[in-house]
This record gives sequence, C-alpha cells and structure tokens, in this order.
Amino acid sequence: MSAGKPSLVRAFVGGAVIVAAGWGIMAATTPNEQQFYDKLSPELKARVDAQRNAARRKAAYAEQAHRAQDQDDSPVQWQTGKEARDSTPPPTGAFGRPPR
Repeated sequence: MSAGKPSLVRAFVGGAVIVAAGWGIMAATTPNEQQFYDKLSPELKARVDAQRNAARRKAAYAEQAHRAQDQDDSPVQWQTGKEARDSTPPPTGAFGRPPR
C-alpha cells in the first residue's frame, strides 16, 4: 500500500508542474489587447474603432432608456398647479360683510 502513495504524489506534482509551465508559456507569448491593436493594419484599426464607438453609443442609449424608465411619471408642478389652485372667494366676516 505504501508503494502507491509516493507515485500518486509524484503524479500530482508532475501534473501541476506541467500545467504551471503551460500557463507560463501562454502568458509570455500572448500579446495584451493594446499590443494586438498596435499590430493591426490601418483598415482593421478603423473597423475596430467603429465597432467600439458603436458599442459605446449603444450602451449610452441603453443607459438613457433605463433612466427614462426609472423616472417619476407624476405630472410636473406647472401641470398640476391649475387643478390644485383653489378658486373659492376669500372668507367674509360676520353677517356677510368683509372683515375690517
């Protein structure tokens, strides 16, 4: 039984070393977004820029639409002011005479 444990540990350590080496090679050789963009031709850069601008405009429009939905839908004050105004005459004094 004890002969199986060291080989199992060696297998896990060996697998971890292989995975770590593969990740290291990938990280060293893969360019980041800016390096990739810098190597593109001018035509492709223009297409990428147009697509990025379209995505920004779409996100801005979606944000504006979301804000419009979240706004309070009650009427504004100048629309409710006319209905809220009291048009009854001022109070009179005793016996229907205006107060002095």
